[in-house]
Amino acid sequence: MGGQHIAGWLNFGGFLACSARALFEELGFRNEALLKDHMKDSAGEYHDLLVMAVNVDEFLASKQALGVQ
Repeated sequence: MGGQHIAGWLNFGGFLACSARALFEELGFRNEALLKDHMKDSAGEYHDLLVMAVNVDEFLASKQALGVQ
């Protein structure tokens, strides 16, 4: 396996969640876990929690290949 991994989580609703997820997937993040009804908002409604991770070495290599610093 090797390499460092960075994990993060997303907790957005509706269209924003789809856009944010797609953006992170394009950056190389992959799904690690989906926790159903794990987060509760201020209105008392439950939402899913998506945990994503990326291999740092692969991420930095892809940025270099694109000429991004």
